[in-house]
Amino acid sequence: MKVKIIIFMILLVINISYSQAQDTGVDNIVGKTYTLMSEALKESREIKIYLPDGYDKSDKKYPVLYILDGQKFFIYGVSLQQLFNFRKYTPDFIVVGITNAYPQRFRHFKSGTAKFINFIEKDVIGYVDENFRTSQTRILFGWEYAGALVVQLMTDVPELFNAYIAASPFPINSKDSKDNRLNRFRHMLFKTPKSDRFFYFSVAQDEGMVKDGTNDLNTMLLEKPPKTMDWHYKILVDEEHTSTPFSTLFQGIKKYYATYPELQFKNLEKYHQAGGMKYIEDYHKQRAQKYGFPPELTSWTKFTLIRNAMRADDFNQFEIFMKAFNSETFIVGLRGTRPYGIAEYYEKHKKFNKAIDIYNLLMENNPDLAQPLKSLGDLYTLLKDRNKADEYYEKAEKLNVE
Repeated sequence: MKVKIIIFMILLVINISYSQAQDTGVDNIVGKTYTLMSEALKESREIKIYLPDGYDKSDKKYPVLYILDGQKFFIYGVSLQQLFNFRKYTPDFIVVGITNAYPQRFRHFKSGTAKFINFIEKDVIGYVDENFRTSQTRILFGWEYAGALVVQLMTDVPELFNAYIAASPFPINSKDSKDNRLNRFRHMLFKTPKSDRFFYFSVAQDEGMVKDGTNDLNTMLLEKPPKTMDWHYKILVDEEHTSTPFSTLFQGIKKYYATYPELQFKNLEKYHQAGGMKYIEDYHKQRAQKYGFPPELTSWTKFTLIRNAMRADDFNQFEIFMKAFNSETFIVGLRGTRPYGIAEYYEKHKKFNKAIDIYNLLMENNPDLAQPLKSLGDLYTLLKDRNKADEYYEKAEKLNVE
């Protein structure tokens, strides 16, 4: 009995220890926090910095996303960076969160903007550029009062950032002439009509005075469109004041890097609406000029166009794409079942020789793979050539056995 009790107590201690070890967990760490002594603000300030995966193992320079109200949105900015990297929507970029707190937030974003802009330019950007490998590309994001500051920064120091993204910026059309960002913006456009900055601003549909200001800004831009500025205004139907920053930052970054991803269309109709092959060629030229990609269409872009034609069952368009893209390198380079899908579409439209050519090509480049042989067997069965069908089935079976 004593032995059983001792064994029970030992097992109980082990179980408790194991449970405690499991409950301890580990800290989730996202980036690092740095404390700067600001000459502009005459106080110490914290900034949060996240470096992309692989930063330490590379020697390349990275764009930087600067987020105002980093205490609120830094983590979200990092999650977007990771998502965009995974989906290949954008290049890797560094995320910097410039933290703020009440009541200084209103002072810095409204009445003390000159000092805070100086802090961003000299202290924050200066520190980041000096201590990290940064490219010349800088993106700035702000919401609400910080969004209004984004508009002012674009007005006062337009060369400081390449892209300005503002969610629900307020106030921008104040009656106070000193605080009227709209007038400053108008003056900037008159002074530098060829500004090549990117500007994305948004507002929720029911934001009252905030929407009045963004509508005024949009009207001004429509009446006097900047010649080289890439600007976009979005009214967010299903958002509210506190949710606009999330949609805006996502869409703003994606729009800024609009020509970075491999091009694909949801369907054939979208392809024609965009301008067809001329649009695709122009897209890839811009992609090559801005980001150093090859100017030729990628294999994925080619395949998605062909796939859209197959899904629409538009054989004429399918043949146009195949004549433009078809090559041994293209077919062999397609992954998984993709080349077989193209061959099967040829079969569907009685172009059996074209299908046989693809299967033979796959067989020659994959001599240890049974699938091309089986597909040829199936095709010759369809053509009622039993001898050839059996020949390929036997070869496929032999590979499977081996």
